[in-house]
Amino acid sequence: MIALVALAPLAEGWTFDLYSALIGAAMVCLLLVLLYRSRAALQRAWSKLASSVRRLVRYFQANAEDIYRERVTAHVRGLILPAHVGPLSALFVEPSLAPPPPCPQSVPETRVGPASSEPRKLHEIFGNHSRFAVLGAPGAGRTTLLAHLAAVAADPAEDSSSAEALNSQPDVRERLPLYVNLAALHCEAPESTNGLAADSPGEPPAPLLEQDRTSGELDAEGGGLSSGGARGRADARRRTPPSAVEWLLTSALASVGGNGRLIGPLRRAFMAGRAIVLVDGWDELPSDERGLAAGRLAEAMGAVAGNVWLVAAGERGYAPLVQAGLAPLRLAPWQAAQSDALAERWAASFRDAIPAAPRVLWTELRRATRAGASPMELALRAFVYLSTQEDLPRRAGALFERAADLLLSQPDSAWLLATCHATLGRLALALFRERCATLSRAEVEAAIRESVSSSDESPTRLVAMAFRALTSKRGMLRLLPQGRLQFIHSRWQAYFAARELVTLAPTDLAERLDDPRWAEVFAFYAEFGDMGPLMSAWLSRSDDLTRSRLRALARWVSVAPEGAAWREQATALLAKTLLQPQLAHPVRRALAEDLAVTGMPGVSAFLGKLLAHPNAEVRIAALRGLGRCGAEPEVTLLEPALGDADVRVCQAALDALAALNLDAAAKALAGYLAATSNDELRPAAAEALAHCGGMGRALLREAAASDNVMVRRAAVFGLAAARERLLLERVAREDTQWIVRSAAVAVLAELDAGEQEATGVPPMPEADDLAWLISWTAGRGQGVERGTGARHMLLCALREGQPAAQLAALETLALIGRPEDVPAVEPLLRETDSGLAQAAFEVMAEVSQRYDLRLAAQGAQQTLEQHSE
Repeated sequence: MIALVALAPLAEGWTFDLYSALIGAAMVCLLLVLLYRSRAALQRAWSKLASSVRRLVRYFQANAEDIYRERVTAHVRGLILPAHVGPLSALFVEPSLAPPPPCPQSVPETRVGPASSEPRKLHEIFGNHSRFAVLGAPGAGRTTLLAHLAAVAADPAEDSSSAEALNSQPDVRERLPLYVNLAALHCEAPESTNGLAADSPGEPPAPLLEQDRTSGELDAEGGGLSSGGARGRADARRRTPPSAVEWLLTSALASVGGNGRLIGPLRRAFMAGRAIVLVDGWDELPSDERGLAAGRLAEAMGAVAGNVWLVAAGERGYAPLVQAGLAPLRLAPWQAAQSDALAERWAASFRDAIPAAPRVLWTELRRATRAGASPMELALRAFVYLSTQEDLPRRAGALFERAADLLLSQPDSAWLLATCHATLGRLALALFRERCATLSRAEVEAAIRESVSSSDESPTRLVAMAFRALTSKRGMLRLLPQGRLQFIHSRWQAYFAARELVTLAPTDLAERLDDPRWAEVFAFYAEFGDMGPLMSAWLSRSDDLTRSRLRALARWVSVAPEGAAWREQATALLAKTLLQPQLAHPVRRALAEDLAVTGMPGVSAFLGKLLAHPNAEVRIAALRGLGRCGAEPEVTLLEPALGDADVRVCQAALDALAALNLDAAAKALAGYLAATSNDELRPAAAEALAHCGGMGRALLREAAASDNVMVRRAAVFGLAAARERLLLERVAREDTQWIVRSAAVAVLAELDAGEQEATGVPPMPEADDLAWLISWTAGRGQGVERGTGARHMLLCALREGQPAAQLAALETLALIGRPEDVPAVEPLLRETDSGLAQAAFEVMAEVSQRYDLRLAAQGAQQTLEQHSE
């Protein structure tokens, strides 16, 4: 053993190995380079991990209400496309809401025209009443408004474009949002053999509106409907339905994916009257289900007072909501200031936008706003321009196509884009034919398998890739908490359905023309398909009081290809109808605007010739149309109309110049303000300048410093319209002429009074509470009975009263009129008094829109039949 130890080698000391050190240094450098190049991905991964950890910590620390609020916030972020650009708070532009006109309080001694109301901002509607129906066409911004309110209420610290405005109504920000998507909860289409819905409409399953407590229960784990709820749905019609409050609460939870343990905070907030209920998709329900849904909402409203209600609905057929106690608020068309704000917000959200992008985008969005583009189209225009820096298509279909390509395309995956387009077309058309709103995952995957081209790759892998693309933040399908899927917006669904129709060339399209659900589909189909045969079928049927068929035809012309043979024929019919002597004034003006935005050659010249027409109403309509054309040559056509002998025509010319919102139009208005001797129109010219953007405001400030005292006095009214309060206060203090100072003091007082009066929209009136009707019947020695007796006296005032009482009755019927009131109103359409005839037309138009009636127009059928022949 000793010998072995002696033979062991001695331990050597450490020595530096240069080659090993160099290799180690190289490896470290390589690792650093890789880390540097991957820093963005690593940073995203770290942020995602940290966010997940924070959510996990908050989940264990938060109470049930906090968790529900987070669910709402996460859900509404996915309601807007494209959602990847930025949060809704960074892109939201506050809309204007037009409340119903005020109900007359007394029979006026001097009769005036039909009442109207100015659009209001969001924070100005809350106050006297708390139940509203938000009306608008698809793409007008109804869902965006509800999503914004839900996000602000769910997170009171949310940075919002209208946070300052909403701070004036803190009660809204302190409420718990209950967001309900009725369309998504209503329908589950029956599966066909290939996974897609059949072409023929089938019997829908029992809707959520009729589920019982068992079917409304939520799975405590996943937040979807539990298996017990699925079984309960089959025999829901045989069981006692839940109370309206429980139905509402379970629907709100199901809409955002909340589980059963979260219902407690919702119930407490609702029963305490501190909830804001936001209901979307009501107009997407089948027509026979809307009345039931409105009834359940009315029952829930009556159960507890104090909650705020907003229900989104379409522009027609919203009478059940009004009968449920909701005051209708129409989303007003956007103005230039709103499109400018949208351009600024979108440009700020794109980091790679060129410096000139905001200015170019302002010009483009202003032009589109004048042409009547919806807020949804304006947002897509901003997205496409900032993504490509290229010229934008004029037509909506081409815009949607380019936006879809940008959203769905991925590098080195050309097959994926084609597959997504084909899949979405199949699904969209199947949903329209099935009259359903949602899809199952199996249906989507089956459509993908039919659409994917042959490939060497695994079909399962391709289907998974396409499904992820369709349901991502950039995709067109939204995953619902119940495990089903829905198109991100009805207009996207209509676009893809129209594209699919062009491919299939079906023969049953004429049968779908009168289906209102297909209106948006045909608006897109007119751009891609042949509308010639359909136009003949469309015009062979009788038109209504507001000429809705002709107006839809004008919309088709505006998007149709330039080579379409039927465009000129349709345009000639529009021009001919515009000149009919018996046409109601509002319809004539609307047709002139529709004709202007068709973009057909020679329209501006035709409208310009009408400015010499002997009928003043035709001249006014022509001016309304020229104001929508949106080009500088129209300014030269409008300026001579400022000297028309009819004051109404001059006012229409001022409004048209303001609608153009061009620098040349602002200069023309400023010149007229300085040169005219008509002191009645000077203030109107100044107010028109206030609507001409930055150039108009600058010219107003110059007018306020003019040497002409009457120009300065008129400028005061323009400054009031522009809300230039500081300048008005200085004029009220410092101007040398009393007539100017007194005008400034008066408009400042009006601004203060208007701000006080603008807070709150009153509820819809009841016939037995009308002060003017009680006074009128008392003068006849009678009284107003409750209920049907009051409506009888209202119609009695319409038939037997003096013109002033008749006008008060018509203004009231415009608010609360029913279909059975139409026979009493119709004779007044032929009244020689133009004021009464116009008021009667407004009643007929409102009733037809509210109840979705097609009231025939005298002379309209003969015109269409002649054209058809």
